Amino acid sequence: MVRLRDISTGTWRQKGQVEEEVAPRSYRIQTENGVSLRRNRTDLQLQPTEKDTIVQETVQENTAESTELTDSSLTATCASPAEATPSKLLKSPAAERQARPKRHVQPPQRLIESC
Repeated sequence: MVRLRDISTGTWRQKGQVEEEVAPRSYRIQTENGVSLRRNRTDLQLQPTEKDTIVQETVQENTAESTELTDSSLTATCASPAEATPSKLLKSPAAERQARPKRHVQPPQRLIESC
């Protein structure tokens, strides 16, 4: 399922189904009201289906469970609770890097000031 951009108003109200790829960036679309249109991919937005949203929710749940497991295992392996904080354990050396020194800018030398 895709949404089509209305060329005159610029809105994304029409829905349609991709029938075929006509050219590398062009597709034939069957709209909800039965009209067949050819549109460039810049005028199309992919709409997630219910199946896609269900799969995405399960992936997010599995990710949350795995992070909970790693946090609990880190807490169990550390000697003190202060060491178990994820911010201290997950910091990389790049994150702790200090800011580079700023460039020294000299004021301009003007002819009037030097005479």
